[in-house]
Amino acid sequence: MKQINILFALILLLASTNVATALLIEEAYEIPYQINHSDRIIIGTVTDIQPFYDHTIVTIGVEEWLMNPLSTETITVKTKIGTNVITEDEPTFALNETIILMLEDVNIDDDRFGVVFGEPGKHPLSDRDTVLQELAAMEQAQVENDSDMGGIIIDKIPDDKVRIYEIPANEVPFIGVTSTLMIVISAALLALGRR
Repeated sequence: MKQINILFALILLLASTNVATALLIEEAYEIPYQINHSDRIIIGTVTDIQPFYDHTIVTIGVEEWLMNPLSTETITVKTKIGTNVITEDEPTFALNETIILMLEDVNIDDDRFGVVFGEPGKHPLSDRDTVLQELAAMEQAQVENDSDMGGIIIDKIPDDKVRIYEIPANEVPFIGVTSTLMIVISAALLALGRR
């Protein structure tokens, strides 16, 4: 009986690590996907590491803001790795290490951030050109997308004056298949309920 309990405990342990690993989807390792889910991107150097029981606070001197800059020159990142806790897929840091970080805002007033997708959101400095190319491509795509949306109507009114109307981009959100299906089912249930 004791052997079965030990086997069961090992199976649970292995299953829990597989679940944690499965939480990160494959796209989380791709730079464009990380950029789309980041609030800010920096290049910085680790200046201080303060480990605690269940987390670590890492101080980073910002050398360059690659996306959505702030005026601060120092930020902190909180990881879920501590002196007695190790969390898979969390980034690890070394003093004086210079890195690129995909950041999510945690508390901007305190200059506190998290790393998007954990370890995959931390990049070596050698990825700088790739990140900059992706940022430029995304910015260009956004400009093209914005120019395709909306438009202008010029209307001639009496006295040879011209009135210009700007048509905003599609203000009605796209209704997906799931929403449409829910609307149809709700309408059918309402119709059946009234009989």
